[in-house]
Amino acid sequence: SIASCAGMCGGSQVSDYCASKFAAIGFAESIDMEMRVLRKTGVKTTIVCPYIINTGMFNGVKSKWPHMLPILDPEYVAERIINAVRQNQEMLIIPRIFYFIFFLK
Repeated sequence: SIASCAGMCGGSQVSDYCASKFAAIGFAESIDMEMRVLRKTGVKTTIVCPYIINTGMFNGVKSKWPHMLPILDPEYVAERIINAVRQNQEMLIIPRIFYFIFFLK
């Protein structure tokens, strides 16, 4: 499930976007729990929560702290997603600093 870091915490002026990403995370978590309860061990899920990716969707957006929160390269994100899926990683958050934010929340 491709969500976003915006699905882990709300943001100003992007409430509709954050809500849709909250929903994507909740849906994927629910599917994962259902598969565990049903003992469907062959079904795996990976929730992907990247920060802003340098695609046309966010043209002109700049990071307030580019060293800590860089705009992500699409090829880098795709590579990380493939690796996470291959390793049956339940959640992939890019960049890693958001794991800390997720933990605090």
